[in-house]
Amino acid sequence: MPADADDSIDTLLRLSFEGAVEDGGFTDRVVRTLPRRGPQGAWFSLVGMLAGAVSCWLAMRSSPIVLSGWKNWVSEDPSVPLTPLLISILGLSLLGLIWAISESVDDGRDVLAHPM
Repeated sequence: MPADADDSIDTLLRLSFEGAVEDGGFTDRVVRTLPRRGPQGAWFSLVGMLAGAVSCWLAMRSSPIVLSGWKNWVSEDPSVPLTPLLISILGLSLLGLIWAISESVDDGRDVLAHPM
């Protein structure tokens, strides 16, 4: 169903009902009987990040441009090899941020929305 249809249905429901629908405490009883959920899949992310970092290090450890860029970064000497190294670090950080925000929005935990 398109998002605009959801908005129109939500508007119609808000106009028809002023408050919560009385269910005789059914919702409260159901919520109390549900098991507590802990953080699921957090270790998948940690293992994935660790595997990605190790594989990236193994693939790039012999590259002369990375070694040269790292030496220039440590010695605080700006150079041509340092620029791609910094751009790749910035780009990967930005991609990680975008991915984290998109996952939180898709999961129903909209970090950008304000609570009502």
